[in-house]
Amino acid sequence: MFYGFSCQLSVMDRFIGSTVHNENNEITSIKNVYFDPNTPALYKDGVVVDESLLKRNVVRRQSSFNQKIAFPVADKVKPEKLKSHLPGKYIYLGSFGYNHYGHFITEQIGMIYLALMNDFNEYQLIFHPNLPGHFGSKFNSTDDFPKYIIDILSLLNLNLRRFVFLDKPTLIEEVIIPKPSFVLDNYINKNHKEVFERNIADTHYNEPTMKFNKVTGVYFSRSKLKRRRAVINESTLEDIFKSRGFLVVYPESLSAAEQIKLINSVDIISGCNGSALHSVLFRKNLN
Repeated sequence: MFYGFSCQLSVMDRFIGSTVHNENNEITSIKNVYFDPNTPALYKDGVVVDESLLKRNVVRRQSSFNQKIAFPVADKVKPEKLKSHLPGKYIYLGSFGYNHYGHFITEQIGMIYLALMNDFNEYQLIFHPNLPGHFGSKFNSTDDFPKYIIDILSLLNLNLRRFVFLDKPTLIEEVIIPKPSFVLDNYINKNHKEVFERNIADTHYNEPTMKFNKVTGVYFSRSKLKRRRAVINESTLEDIFKSRGFLVVYPESLSAAEQIKLINSVDIISGCNGSALHSVLFRKNLN
């Protein structure tokens, strides 16, 4: 059983409210693509490649990523003048440099599923590692990835050596762009959750630690987070849950593996709005 308490829209609200699509995943293959590390999109012949944009429902939430006018004109870029050329085929993961746990396991995992399929597991991966904005980050190597990204990619058995970091304008021979399995405020493909179920070993689900045994349920607390959306009087709420046999946890202190074990060891999952509740994606047989 899952409970969420919210007084405003969060990523989780949009996640739950998205339309479920059962369609197969689609891919777009484009040759001679221009990559600018400072612009979160790809170009072909001076025009933004629409499939490379971060997709969101702009009716409910305006995003500069959805506005073609927000991108610098690239029609003056002459491929023959670019000094950096990248031969071969690469899978494009979009705006992977968005350092936010909730967006990572929804929007960013929504692009990575293709890299986990057998037909594509030898392809190297490119993405935009330098993003502006509140959660933007600059990744120069996998050493710069937050621990939660490394943990989750490790659980998915994705080799970090497949990531290619581009720090200058580059002409790429061929780029494969997967259709996102999740689009904020819009839809979720049923294959999105299967990314976790197919690729995370059963041992991570079936071996709960003693720490999580014999509790009624779990309450994900935000009280130790320093970011926005603090919960007023949350300590009182924690005491109420404790008095009813719940385990109060601070998800930022748990590894991805520990969260998986926890989510699959309890019958009731509770919390206020926030990214911690996205971890229900790790629940097997979620009803």
